[in-house]
Amino acid sequence: MRACNEKSQQSLRVQGRRSQRHCQFQSLQNIACYIFLLTQVLGVVSDYMEPTYPEPVFLPRLLDVTVREGGRAVLPCAVHFLGTKQVTWRRMGDTHFLSVGGFLWVKDPNLNIQYNEITPEVTEWNLEIKKVKPEHSGVYECKISDVVPLIRNVTLNVTGPPIVEPVSRPPIIVSGKNYVERGQSIHLYCNATSQEGIDLSIRWFKDGDRIDPASYKHVVITNYNLVEQGILVSELFIDRSQSSDTGTYICRSSADYIDSIKVTVLFADTTNVKRGDPSEGPDNQRLESSTTRPQCLVSALVLGLMLSLSLS
Repeated sequence: MRACNEKSQQSLRVQGRRSQRHCQFQSLQNIACYIFLLTQVLGVVSDYMEPTYPEPVFLPRLLDVTVREGGRAVLPCAVHFLGTKQVTWRRMGDTHFLSVGGFLWVKDPNLNIQYNEITPEVTEWNLEIKKVKPEHSGVYECKISDVVPLIRNVTLNVTGPPIVEPVSRPPIIVSGKNYVERGQSIHLYCNATSQEGIDLSIRWFKDGDRIDPASYKHVVITNYNLVEQGILVSELFIDRSQSSDTGTYICRSSADYIDSIKVTVLFADTTNVKRGDPSEGPDNQRLESSTTRPQCLVSALVLGLMLSLSLS
């Protein structure tokens, strides 16, 4: 009886161990299943969360640009959904790029890339050419780097005659002689450049005092316009200059531009001493006159004595 009980207890222990192992195996299987399912879910989520970009496309822009020689040409290139790709410019027939992205690949100060982000999805990569020359004419290629590159060709036409840049002139300038002899005439000229919408006029001043006909009767001022050049010229004339005419003459236009010139009237002494031997100077002349007076007195006394002897 005791042996049977021991056998039954031993069999129960074995069965318990087997069931425990089975449960442990089942738990490991469940964990493996859970891990597999989790990896599958994470893979799906990662695939779902991975950003996808639409294919880039060119937006409608001018394909033919005409510019006068010496002007500025802008070749447009606008892209929608560029993403991480690059835009390059190249002139057809050349083996090198002009630009990659926003960087120039040639050393030309007249070339520039005008980048403009219109929206986060729309960007412009315009090629700017300054001081256009006839040799700049041709077809330019705007390309998007991709497995299958996208290309947009823009034609540049350069026509003549060239644009002449206007010559810049100072708004006002005074000219004339700085030194004149007394009695000579004084001629001063003031050139003022006119501006659109402003009626030009010129006023003269001497040492800060306005020159008017009442106070400066000997000064003649004449104004005349150079219509073709848009310049007002004022002439100040003094016939016979005096020492009092020395001073700073200021010209001011109605546009508040100012220029000045300093004039000096030179006074020359007319009582010049004869140049030559220093012994002929005034001091020597006084010495000679002082030594000749006693000699003349002695001669007069001798002559008077001889006359009295002859009469006697």
